[in-house]
Amino acid sequence: MKKVLLIDGNNILFRSYYATAYTGNIMKNSKGFPTNALYGLINMMNKIINEENPEYVMIAFDKGKTFRHEKYDNYKGGRSETPDELKMQFPVAKKLVEAMGFHYFEIDNYEADDIIGTFAKRATEDKEYTATIISSDKDLLQLINDEVEVKLLKTNDYIRMTKQEFINTYGIEPPRMVDLKALMGDSSDNIPGVAGVGEKTAIKLLQEYGTLGNLYNNIETVKGKLKDKLIESRDDAFMSYDLATIYKDVPIDTDFSKIKYNGIDTLKYIDLLNELEFYSLIKKLDIKENNIRENIMDIDYKIVESMDDIILKDDFSNYANSKLCYFFLGTKTIKSQNKHFTQQKTDIQVSVLSFFVFFAYLFCSIKYGHFVERYIARTVSVCSISREQILTVARYFLSPVQIAFIISISRLSSAAAKPSIITRSSPLVSALA
Repeated sequence: MKKVLLIDGNNILFRSYYATAYTGNIMKNSKGFPTNALYGLINMMNKIINEENPEYVMIAFDKGKTFRHEKYDNYKGGRSETPDELKMQFPVAKKLVEAMGFHYFEIDNYEADDIIGTFAKRATEDKEYTATIISSDKDLLQLINDEVEVKLLKTNDYIRMTKQEFINTYGIEPPRMVDLKALMGDSSDNIPGVAGVGEKTAIKLLQEYGTLGNLYNNIETVKGKLKDKLIESRDDAFMSYDLATIYKDVPIDTDFSKIKYNGIDTLKYIDLLNELEFYSLIKKLDIKENNIRENIMDIDYKIVESMDDIILKDDFSNYANSKLCYFFLGTKTIKSQNKHFTQQKTDIQVSVLSFFVFFAYLFCSIKYGHFVERYIARTVSVCSISREQILTVARYFLSPVQIAFIISISRLSSAAAKPSIITRSSPLVSALA
């Protein structure tokens, strides 16, 4: 069986935020941007992946008001306003989950629960898959069946709510969670339910009558004040049933192959961690050159260590602007099937400066990670290449000659007046960028 994780993104992010915000301690980076929810999100997602080891992962987010608000103006009306510090973190959270290798969805007019319900329905219909829903929201328990379970998050632990565990807990079948909400209501979503009926009474009624509809079809058999309460709140009960029901036919592509989990996008992920100043998380990463290169082995490229290795089919200009290449490789004649061009000498002082600035960056990136940005800025300024290329080359830990050659090639592309031998979009540079 192939395992699918369906994650309530809003729920995870809110839990991460309030885990520290209730103490009044909100993490921020040096720019004053709040980061506590993002830090918690990363740690929670890493923990979930390590515990569940899924093949497919989907994260769902809410996106504004939904069709339920159109039916009931006060739906979720009792909730306090989302703090600005949390709102600011949502866009970055979506970038983070993508960099971590997850696929997320947010659909106009639908809640995250509806998106999860639609994917859960697909898992139920396709017996090749099993799904685990991750959330602390009990509304999602209605989706439990033989193929779908809910990992119900608690403050310090969780309950793996399977079909049998749900029956043991509530004494009713999982789909009846909707009927339960219809009777007892839900203050967090401002669902009214039946006034004066709590969870214990609601469960007892469902154990006896099965469903909300059957209860009202046999309302005359209910005794005492409870009968009066049910009759008086009949409209609220059925409206609550409608509001509590998760919609399972959201217009979305539920092809599981499109949410396959392939691991983090290392370079994109580290860039975001640097921006957020999560240096401790960067140190925890076990990133080796071979691990990164596995993702680009389908690209036809070669690390060139000698000018004699360059054989070009088309005409090209000489690269007089190259600094580092001259410093390491000297003046060479480049072979071409059409013509021969000779590299011109360049200012060796600039070559030396470029080399030592870049070497300083490499040294500091290993030993003094928080000083790296200074050296990036200096290297970009001197070598006239992009910050992304500097970061990319550094992380591959190439030999000095290889680094020098790649930077010199990148330097060429900035010379607009002369076509470069290898541009930023070439296989070599693209593979490393």
